[in-house]
Amino acid sequence: MIYTRFNHAMDSAMIWQYGPDAQVVTVGSTAGDPATGGKFGPLNWDEFTRDLIVASHFSRVLGVYSLEGCVQQGFLSRLTTMDWDRTVTIPAEANSKAIHLRARIQSVLWTASHIAYLLAVLVLLDAGPTYFSMRKRAHP
Repeated sequence: MIYTRFNHAMDSAMIWQYGPDAQVVTVGSTAGDPATGGKFGPLNWDEFTRDLIVASHFSRVLGVYSLEGCVQQGFLSRLTTMDWDRTVTIPAEANSKAIHLRARIQSVLWTASHIAYLLAVLVLLDAGPTYFSMRKRAHP
């Protein structure tokens, strides 16, 4: 699931970055209170269809979160006449932000999955000099 609603300014760039590695792409979110403003409000029709078109480049099966939001906003009836051949342009700045965000996410995940090894190395680096200096004193 790729929720572009959490950063409307990033456009569909996250879908473009993660799409090639996905078997199915789920876009959203279309639900929520539109009064929350542009940053975290639900996707509007243009954003929603843009995300669907970009996602369709990577998967024949697309998911939508949430169908209730689509009903509330009147999207379901409009999907039957949607222009799937519409050209979509993802700004270079949005793509650059998505690349950097993905790299940060991968760094955090890598660090979290290797934390035990990192802590062991830190303990050895901290305790090593003490251990060897005590050993030298014990065996002159």
